[in-house]
Amino acid sequence: MSTLHANTVETSSGGAVTLTSQVADRYYGRWDGSSTYTVNSSLNQSSVTDITAGASTVTFTNNFANTNYAPFAFASNDRTQRLWAQMDGNFGGTPNDYGILSTSQFGFYVGDEASAVVDVYLNAARIIGDLA
Repeated sequence: MSTLHANTVETSSGGAVTLTSQVADRYYGRWDGSSTYTVNSSLNQSSVTDITAGASTVTFTNNFANTNYAPFAFASNDRTQRLWAQMDGNFGGTPNDYGILSTSQFGFYVGDEASAVVDVYLNAARIIGDLA
């Protein structure tokens, strides 16, 4: 295995290297929502709160600049159950504000094949966008 050490990276003509079209997560979180909420890993996550079965509220450490960010949601219980996951701006316990987001937190909802909202062990979310 090789190791690269550098103090400065320059173009072949000696100019500064410009990184373009670089995108990074400004939020990610992974938590167990099957019984007691246990955060496995997070970035920019202040808290995750169990609202009701299959519904939680996630609060950011640092707010987003606006609601034009790109949210991604994932949930899993086991290899045989199909689930859906949704992120939106409704924090009351039912997923119904599709697409309405907040700069400071989001509602996270998970459901099963029968469209019931249910608790699952693997909840994961990512957001790409600008922070305030």
